[in-house]
Amino acid sequence: MVSDEVYHAFLFGEAEHLTPAALPGMRERTVIVDSVSKTFSMTGWRVGWVAGPEPVVSAILRIRQHSTICATAFAQYGAVAALEGPGDVVREMVVEFERRRDEAMATACLLRHLRCSRPQGTFYIFPRIVGVDMPDEEVALRILDRTGVSTVGGSAFGRGGAGPLRISLVRPAGELRDALEAADSAIASI
Repeated sequence: MVSDEVYHAFLFGEAEHLTPAALPGMRERTVIVDSVSKTFSMTGWRVGWVAGPEPVVSAILRIRQHSTICATAFAQYGAVAALEGPGDVVREMVVEFERRRDEAMATACLLRHLRCSRPQGTFYIFPRIVGVDMPDEEVALRILDRTGVSTVGGSAFGRGGAGPLRISLVRPAGELRDALEAADSAIASI
């Protein structure tokens, strides 16, 4: 099993991270993929790692060594500083994303064409599109074209993701509210 754990620090409330490697019989069958990209806002620095059974990790390294040599020096030093530094900045960031999630959810409850389950972590919401019979990626393009609000159709993440839109919570709460309202209006005009 390959377990992508780059969002492991983004859990709200009582939610707890559970790696499949911790389950009985799974440690020797799980490869964990992680990075500094999300937890430390270092997207684009391209510093990550895998952890798992030695034979699998060795095979991954043999393949990787022929495509890249290593991350740039500044990115490596930055990753070390982030990993060894105090965790308060990450905790503060997660609290802020939880606040934005709560405000986005309060706005989404008032909208006509977007319905959303309350995520327990990450910095996205995935509202379902209601009242429109159109593929999610086309709805996302129409929203972008009509409002300038960028969303991603869930089908971009495979068949299992088809239907909802992915909306990032990285913008300030007021901008998120305005973007959600604009997206809902754009959907109403389809």
